[in-house]
Amino acid sequence: MLPAQREALTNKLVYVARAGSRAVSEKTPEADLLAGELPAAALEAVQVLLAEVYVPLLAEQASWGRSTDAQTHEFLEARPPL
Repeated sequence: MLPAQREALTNKLVYVARAGSRAVSEKTPEADLLAGELPAAALEAVQVLLAEVYVPLLAEQASWGRSTDAQTHEFLEARPPL
């Protein structure tokens, strides 16, 4: 790829995932792989959903199994970099 053809990957999530449980074919990987990108707005929406819905629900859990109180607190207070 030439420098002029490169697109900045700032504020995007780029993903590649196997489409099924079988091995990826060397001859036709495009049939076995899914690839795409999510723009910053979608990532921000997921971050808001996690912060405003899931974290409060998780914080109300009475039991965290083998997790210590310190580990639970660390998990709930962790914030991904923007």
